[in-house]
Amino acid sequence: MPTITINDIEYNSYVTLEEANAYLNVKYGSNWSTYDDDKKKLLLVNATREIDKREYQGCKVEEDQPLKFPRIIGCKQTDENLVKQATMELADCISLSNTPGGTTNLQAIKSMKVGDTDIEFKDDAVLEDTATVAQGVIYQFLKPYLKGNAEVWL
Repeated sequence: MPTITINDIEYNSYVTLEEANAYLNVKYGSNWSTYDDDKKKLLLVNATREIDKREYQGCKVEEDQPLKFPRIIGCKQTDENLVKQATMELADCISLSNTPGGTTNLQAIKSMKVGDTDIEFKDDAVLEDTATVAQGVIYQFLKPYLKGNAEVWL
């Protein structure tokens, strides 16, 4: 299980910084390459935590593992690559959201004024909070593993 060090403290993560850099530095529309390593690490740890807030089918592979994945669901182990991809995509989405975990999507801004702070957003701008973003990304990648999404085979 990869760990990420922030301020001399080890945190669990589903992906390493190197894996995330390799994946997100070439993703169209991503600002990942513009962030420093500390921000990237923080985003990866937060993405991992968001994924682990959900309830999943099956059970952990190792009873004492610190995170919810890998899992065994119906005698089959979950796909590690799906979990990694979900983590990296979620970290990228959090970085683009309008919450303390990220920054406001700059494409949504129509005009800005610094003195007495005034920000005007475009009429069609949609700003989503981290919880909404997280739910969409997690559902997109990890839907087969979420509780309540069991398939019945006859």
